[in-house]
Amino acid sequence: MVLLLGCDERERLTFETDPEDTLGPTSRIDPPSRDTTLTAGDPFGIGVRAVDTSGVDSVFIAIDGADLSFPPIEGNAADTVAFSITLPTSGLGGRTITFRVFGKDVNGHIGPTVARRL
Repeated sequence: MVLLLGCDERERLTFETDPEDTLGPTSRIDPPSRDTTLTAGDPFGIGVRAVDTSGVDSVFIAIDGADLSFPPIEGNAADTVAFSITLPTSGLGGRTITFRVFGKDVNGHIGPTVARRL
């Protein structure tokens, strides 16, 4: 008769898991790279980029100081979403407009807001 005995103490294989991503997308406005003064009447192009390794779900734009709004930009889970917005300036002379952008990743995490004063 054969008796099989096992060792009471065995090393078990363990694997490290990837750290959980709890941060939302990093957003950037460029151009303009800093607050700037515009000429009323001329349309102005604003560049936006949102980056998240988990995938960008949406990028949100908020504007204070003008009666303007833009729908969220769909990210379709891409790791980088880049686009430009044309801001009409006609009739806005003498106003300070704050253009703000932030993103949400596919995991629902919201990134920090970046802003430019125009």
